[in-house]
This record gives sequence, structure tokens and C-alpha cells, in this order.
Amino acid sequence: MCSLEYGTYIFFAFWVFCMSVYALGFLPETKGVPIEEMGILWRKHWFWSKVIMTPEERAAFQKGDLYGAGVTTGAVVPANAGALGKGDTQIDTTNQNQALPVHKV
Repeated sequence: MCSLEYGTYIFFAFWVFCMSVYALGFLPETKGVPIEEMGILWRKHWFWSKVIMTPEERAAFQKGDLYGAGVTTGAVVPANAGALGKGDTQIDTTNQNQALPVHKV
């Protein structure tokens, strides 16, 4: 037990540093932001804006029309369909009862 000496402090300092980088880089400041505008705040963030769907995208997804491309459950989305651009992900679902959202990365 005595052989650890300062290694424990370095271990915990490393993880505190990692958590600080995550909090400062990936979590937006929410002080004074009403709960009704929280979605707007997350959609404006440099990282989370690539992951979170807009209300229009969510409504189209719930209707089964992914990104206005006329795609329904269990279909393969070609890279040039509808509003999809170069490098967008594709969907190939083997479960016919479940559709997955397409997110630009």
C-alpha cells in the first residue's frame, strides 16, 4: 500500500482533467436559459447540432418519411435520396418493424 505514494493523486488528477475537458467542450452553458429554449440551445452547439433532430425532421421521422425521401420502414436509403448529401449515413434495417433516424455526422 505504501508503494503507491503519489500515483493515486496522478490517477485522480487525470480523470478530473478528462471530466473538465468534457464539461467545458461538450456541455453548453444553461444558466438563465428557460426550459422552453433548451432544445434551441442544444441545436446551436457545435457538436450536438450534428446529432439532434430538428422538430421538422422528428415529425417526418414519426410519419415514416425520413428526410422527405419517401423512405419507409425497412428500406435502404441511397446516398443521393431526398435531402441527403454526400457522406451521409445509410439505413439498412433487417427488422421490418423498426425504422432508424438518419443523422448527419
